[in-house]
Amino acid sequence: MSTTPTLSFPPQPASIPVRASIAATIPKRFQTFFIAKSLLLCQLGNNIIGNIRSRADAFVVGEDHLKALFLGDISGFIADICHDGVFHIFHFFFFCIEFIFPFLVPHSRFRPVLQDAQLLLEDLLAICLASFQVFPDLLGVVIELFLGQRNPKDVIVEIDVTEQKTGSVTIGAGYSDSDGLVGILGLAETNLRGTGDKANISWEFGGNTDTNKNYIFSYTHPYLNDAGDSIGFSIFDRESEYDDYNEKGDSVAEYDRRTNGFNITYGRVRSEYVSDYVTLETKRTKYTDYDSGYNYREWQNDPSLPSKYRNYLDNNFGRTNSLTWSHVFDNRDNVYDPTKGKRLSFTGTWAGHGMGGDFDYFKFIAENRLYYKVGRAHVIAVRLMGGIATGDMPYNDLFTLGGADNLRGYEDDEFRGNKMYEATVEYRYPIAKKIQGVVFTDLGNAWGGVENIPWYHENNKLHYSGGIGFRITTPIGPIRLDYGVGQDGGKFHFSFGGKF
Repeated sequence: MSTTPTLSFPPQPASIPVRASIAATIPKRFQTFFIAKSLLLCQLGNNIIGNIRSRADAFVVGEDHLKALFLGDISGFIADICHDGVFHIFHFFFFCIEFIFPFLVPHSRFRPVLQDAQLLLEDLLAICLASFQVFPDLLGVVIELFLGQRNPKDVIVEIDVTEQKTGSVTIGAGYSDSDGLVGILGLAETNLRGTGDKANISWEFGGNTDTNKNYIFSYTHPYLNDAGDSIGFSIFDRESEYDDYNEKGDSVAEYDRRTNGFNITYGRVRSEYVSDYVTLETKRTKYTDYDSGYNYREWQNDPSLPSKYRNYLDNNFGRTNSLTWSHVFDNRDNVYDPTKGKRLSFTGTWAGHGMGGDFDYFKFIAENRLYYKVGRAHVIAVRLMGGIATGDMPYNDLFTLGGADNLRGYEDDEFRGNKMYEATVEYRYPIAKKIQGVVFTDLGNAWGGVENIPWYHENNKLHYSGGIGFRITTPIGPIRLDYGVGQDGGKFHFSFGGKF
């Protein structure tokens, strides 16, 4: 795989060779040293160019030209270190011209001197750029420099990389309050047959249910056209043990629930930070087995009960066909462990209403995640969410709050409704390598749209909690440990998965 950016550069002397490899002339005792030094110079490059740009009136070259000069300094340094292993005076000259002189002397008085020195420097850098290969093939990366074919001021930088292994096999275990302890087998390929396509299959077994048919298969084609569009699909069939809670957090029913179906997602990248996704999905939820508490199947055959009891399964289990659109702005510096930036998303779902299925509703969600770096490695993370829905939504598609993912200190999905708001603030700090501490507070509520749930009485008031936690990076993935204290006491949460 190669990429060939073009950098503006002064004309090359006609007598120098087009390129010459230096890989064979590198003394082994200097290989590690010069690679580390070169990478360090690259890391400092943006800061250096920023400093030069802030004093641009002292120079006669533009930003693109300065980038080329900086690349030339790396090339010249490698040339020197390969031949005699010393830092040549040429580099001292470069840094004096670009940094020390502008600080020490009035640029208006010494501008002619600086211009002459700059021209001399350009000639030296041109020779370095045209004469040497920047990196030998030591780390699977080769950067080669070539003279421009159309414009003698151009330098073509060609980067060749050796692709890493793209397939993986996963063997692990997971735990959650609803599923219990489960085993996980997975097979993934992120560059299927060299096309860039991604395929993944995951199978879970064990847990609190009697089935071993829990699987998810997904396939993504990330480069559909030149616009950067992507398309993918998923097929899933999952069964888990589930608890229903009333508004007081008491378990009223325990049963096995199965969800199967498939979806197709089309994605489009609007800009560096903005993307849109459209998902067409069909899924079916089924009440499969009674464990304890209310027996919903018995309600169907009891004529003495009100209709909302007898029709509970029909009103809350069945097929849902939906079309979902998501608009996402994401400029976080790291999607797995962000320290700055934000992620703003808007999602709308159209279910039924001419698309078939057993339910008809509209659902809208807005979410904003903000990250602020405090000091060297401390982060304040903020999440704000709100949502509203209309129509005959089933119990499983209502907004939910409570549990490890949002309102800690309460039972999983303790609060439900067709309206929702939630806010979370976390202070994250390092404790040791791969261990992070968290102090958090959560607040929010979900209410409305529970007419078909006879045992749930909406609680339209603010719920809040606070607590501490830990984030541990392990070979099988990140682990989250949280203890939250809500209005009715404390609760410990253990789960696998990354932070928001």
